[in-house]
Amino acid sequence: MFHSIPCCVPCEREFPDIRRRNIHINRYCPYNGRKRVQNTTNPEIPDVQYNETGPEEGIKLEAMATDGLDNDERENETVIEQPDEEQRRPRRTRKLPGRYQDLVVSSHSAFVKNVRVVADTPDAASDTHTKIPSEPPEDCEIEQDDRSDIDSTLHTFYYQTQPNDFGLFRVYEAALPSTDPEDTHGVDQATDAPTFTSSTVPVDSSRTFSQCFGIKLSNDCTESPQASEFAPFLNFTVFLLMSWFYQFSRTSIHMLNSLVRDVLFHPRFQISELEGFHAGDEVRRRNSHLDRTSDDDNEPVHSPDVPLNGWYQTNVSIPLPRAGKRFCNEDHAPILTIDGLWYRKPLEVIKEGFLDPLSAEYHLKAHKVFWNRPGDHSTQCVYGEVYTSDRMLEMEGEMRRNPPLDNVETVVVPVKLYSDSTVLSTIGNITVWPIYLALGNLSKYIGLRPSSFSDNHIAYIPSLPQSIKREYRRLLGKSPTPQVLSHLKHELMQAIWFMILNDEELIEAFKTGIIVPFFDGVQRRIMIRWFTYSADYVEKVLLICMCFLSEYLCPRCFVKKYQVIQLGRMRDMQRRINRQRVDDAARRDRVERARVLIFKRGRAVTSDAVKNLLGEGSWTPTRNSFSMLFAEHGFDYLKMFPNDLLHEIEIGTWKAIFLHLLRLLDTMKSDLLDELDERYIQIPPFGRETIRRINRNVSELKRTTAREFEDYLQTAMVVFDDLLPEPHNKIVLDLLFDLASFHAYAKLRLMTDSCVLSLSKVLSDFGDSLRKFYHKTCGDFETKELEKEQEKRVRRHVRAQERRGVAEFLDPESEKAQSRTFNPNTSKFHAMGDYARGIPYYGTTDNYSTQAGEHSHTRTKRLWERTSKNRNFISQLARAERREDYLRKKLTRPVLTGKIRPRRRNFTTEIEDSEPLPPCDPCLPYQVTNSQRLWEDIPSLVRDNEDDPAMRKVIFVDKRIYKHKYLRINRTTYDMRRDQDAVNPRTHPDVMMLAGDTEDGDHPYWYARVISIFHVRVRYLGSHSRALKEKRMDILWVRWYRYDACYDSGFKAKRLHRLHFLDESDPTAFGFVDPAQLICAVHILPGFMYGRTQEYLCANSIARQYRQFIDGEYELETDDWKYYFVGIFSSRDLFMRFRGGGIGHQSTLEYTKIFETDARVDNQSLLEYDSDGNVVDSSFLVEELSELGDDLEHEEDVIEVDDEMMGSNGSRSDEDEWEIDRLEDEDGSEGYVDDSQAGSDEDEDDRDLGPEDGEVEDIDLMGLESLGYGGY
Repeated sequence: MFHSIPCCVPCEREFPDIRRRNIHINRYCPYNGRKRVQNTTNPEIPDVQYNETGPEEGIKLEAMATDGLDNDERENETVIEQPDEEQRRPRRTRKLPGRYQDLVVSSHSAFVKNVRVVADTPDAASDTHTKIPSEPPEDCEIEQDDRSDIDSTLHTFYYQTQPNDFGLFRVYEAALPSTDPEDTHGVDQATDAPTFTSSTVPVDSSRTFSQCFGIKLSNDCTESPQASEFAPFLNFTVFLLMSWFYQFSRTSIHMLNSLVRDVLFHPRFQISELEGFHAGDEVRRRNSHLDRTSDDDNEPVHSPDVPLNGWYQTNVSIPLPRAGKRFCNEDHAPILTIDGLWYRKPLEVIKEGFLDPLSAEYHLKAHKVFWNRPGDHSTQCVYGEVYTSDRMLEMEGEMRRNPPLDNVETVVVPVKLYSDSTVLSTIGNITVWPIYLALGNLSKYIGLRPSSFSDNHIAYIPSLPQSIKREYRRLLGKSPTPQVLSHLKHELMQAIWFMILNDEELIEAFKTGIIVPFFDGVQRRIMIRWFTYSADYVEKVLLICMCFLSEYLCPRCFVKKYQVIQLGRMRDMQRRINRQRVDDAARRDRVERARVLIFKRGRAVTSDAVKNLLGEGSWTPTRNSFSMLFAEHGFDYLKMFPNDLLHEIEIGTWKAIFLHLLRLLDTMKSDLLDELDERYIQIPPFGRETIRRINRNVSELKRTTAREFEDYLQTAMVVFDDLLPEPHNKIVLDLLFDLASFHAYAKLRLMTDSCVLSLSKVLSDFGDSLRKFYHKTCGDFETKELEKEQEKRVRRHVRAQERRGVAEFLDPESEKAQSRTFNPNTSKFHAMGDYARGIPYYGTTDNYSTQAGEHSHTRTKRLWERTSKNRNFISQLARAERREDYLRKKLTRPVLTGKIRPRRRNFTTEIEDSEPLPPCDPCLPYQVTNSQRLWEDIPSLVRDNEDDPAMRKVIFVDKRIYKHKYLRINRTTYDMRRDQDAVNPRTHPDVMMLAGDTEDGDHPYWYARVISIFHVRVRYLGSHSRALKEKRMDILWVRWYRYDACYDSGFKAKRLHRLHFLDESDPTAFGFVDPAQLICAVHILPGFMYGRTQEYLCANSIARQYRQFIDGEYELETDDWKYYFVGIFSSRDLFMRFRGGGIGHQSTLEYTKIFETDARVDNQSLLEYDSDGNVVDSSFLVEELSELGDDLEHEEDVIEVDDEMMGSNGSRSDEDEWEIDRLEDEDGSEGYVDDSQAGSDEDEDDRDLGPEDGEVEDIDLMGLESLGYGGY
């Protein structure tokens, strides 16, 4: 057990023993024993406390009845008239919505250290953790050094924090960090929506801009004083203007707005300071100390006038092999020199990162995070960040086994790498191949924001030159074979990385660490560790040194291609654990001997002798640079490559399934694809860019990005429903539900042990559904390639003929469509089995997904716009990157609040109406503007609509109501962030709240469509009135959905929850709701298979405010869909609302236990932890995995694989063609965003996100590209 350090709770002072603490409380405590206020961030909002049965009712919410005003006269229950349908549940009364109080974190807990040792704990000189000194000391002592007399092999110290408001606490092993960024974090640091009053990225400190770069300027670089904060420019006005100029690469309205807002209206802007201004002079002034290049022969002179992390230019050389040609050794083989490698030294970039003001947010120690669920005695481990992952803890454990001898605090630096080629211009097919570096010490909630600029450009990789065949023929007298060219690509990649990594100081930083200054002035020792390398399959093959699309296709284990179909079974799980790839001495020795065969004996690189020597695993005879430099220090480079959700699922397995579903529909009826396109177009958007509106025919697959494929998957259930005949319709829907569930779990930003087990169970279900789909549905149809696939095949054939020097013309229309079958035996299907083990080891997938790298490409493309676009653009790109990085660190964007437009007079607002909503306090439950300029006279309103069924039961006690266009719902997400939903009756009208009549086993939510948003001024004159003062009351006028309890839905049924509107004659079809009762917005999807109807509400009712987006215009809907479905996969937060168990969903945990039962969460065998946070016993996991991977005896364990699936002799599989397309033409259509607009001037998390109310849905139509992560 932990032994708590005695402390005074009111003033938080700690004491060495209980006696001194009691003396302090009785005599000296300024609070005199009084209880300290717990919620210091927002005292106006009381804390929500929990007991074993659920949340207590802290604040009594004023529920609205149909009169909306007089609470004394309303009835507690009213009868709902349900539509006349067979097998419908009996009538029941509708009560008021359930009371809902969202939990808002007040602040993260301060440290409370508890020490547990194996033997007796020695007396400690001090129990307080290291404070940041006011003046930088020589070093920073770590706490375990105070106990140096203890044998570290016998004693282990653990430090635990107090649980925060959500029940989370941290456990540190061996030492506490000298500083923790979460000590001062509160709700302001947990906000995601750009319309909150707080910002996640920390602002700059008093440190000057040039100091942030570790430089000072020489006198000849500027005419102003040497230490000027705006150096090297003449004055601040010039600096402001030049900074604005380098933000944009092309003219746009956004650029003009920024000029006025950020420059001309800046309080320090002085027009007089621009006298004699010339832009060329300022550019030269800045370049005089930013530029630095080097080559192998001329190392640059280190000067205080240049930055510490500049660019180097060099070339790389690789030996050329030839079958039948022998050399004395490898060194005597002909050398091919490739020019154009631009790189920065990784260690210089890392050092600069710790001098950046952003480093104040770095976590210096790895730790575990645990969750004590309210009302439950179980403790679950929580996975989310890099510094809470098992891999990070493993790295710190390695460091502690060989501790440095000095008394300086040691910080393990997990380095995340990413590389991928990207298309800069489709005209001329101009590409660039950047490498990005990021530090895992920074929270992903900050680092993944593009405005943080946490991804550092460290290299631009050259490709094999166009003259490679000519040069090879000149040196060796024979043209290279395709196998030799593939080998040279491997050699080039490793030679580039050897050039980047072969730095003595970097190797020393990996081996024993180096002491560097931090931004807070403290000297600490940093130890570099290569944490992850994110790349697509093509680059992983080059980096791992394995063959492309070979028999052993997995970069992590020795699985064969024909075994992939066993996904989710027990033997597949065991194979991943027992047959992992390892970089051992035996593998390295086999590579060396294979290279001797190639160069000294003249064997071909793919000869049987070389293959047999390399052994199983489809290895290539290429030395790995990471292995050469760091293997002797215990580093296994094969652990660097985690899953890649973007390429493996969104444009991997899901794309393969989606394409084959299109082939199935095309085979059955020609008009089914048209029906599919029409359904997708009618899918309503959701959230701020969470689900975008689909404005084109999806079956045409025109430059479809991963972002679009993701949207297609999240809404696929309602689109594909009833397009195929039974039983195939059920098989397809089961498959889509399992895949969407797997995608939702895998993309969670915060996971518990329970979620990881659920992911394993969903994987098993998906494997079963995949095999059933392959054997039954795919086996019953003879499918052919789509028109798009046929055109691509013809283009590929023509390119291949051109490379052989044969001119051949083929007309795609004259070519017959070839047979295409579904192939489940690909590396991407196999990779799905690694997520459940990878998330605890590496952290959640958003930490290392290539999605972040795809977003970083947009900055590269924007920089390219500032180059001359000639063949030397790489050097200009490197220079432009340094310019932008130099200038951007002082820029702070103000929050936008919208524009005011002319007033319109109707009961509900029009599209032209607009209300500026300023940024709001994230602690508030919702936000509605205080404006009273849009109002309606109530008597005339009632008179003009007296026959409308929506108005029959409405009673007003005042003569005026004030209308509003939209409101914002502030909510706490499952990962304890504060986010917002914008509700607009015309475009985003659907909301949900707690049901007021729930019983055990009942659905816990009510759903409604908002008709109007308004507020009234009321005065209560009843007998219980305490004041006659007027009070504002915010009201939502809603139209109720009814949950269809007779439709089997949920995780067991693998179907979405079904709803329908109440009939207009029902007295409770409409009602009023307090906005504070709303939980969040909800994505309601049409039930296309049931058709539309007007039986629920007449076409011209005033309650019809929702507008459909048809052919680029909004049209008021005149009817309803007979049934609707709840889109539980539309966002991660919605998914956890309907799965249950979300840490941030404290207020609804008790109500969503029905969902946890449905998802089989309550039957899980969770890990048990001791008081130190270590697993007690995991033997039961064998039984758990056995259940998850239970093999069906009546199914064949290994299926016969035809030539197409094996990728030999027959036509290539889908995966083969996609990867080959990337190698040949790099069309860029599979990125996360559309390359055609990725280089726009809009920042990904720009606060100017367009119309919040969603009146203009497709922002791309306006020429913009919003690249934010949205709600998913």
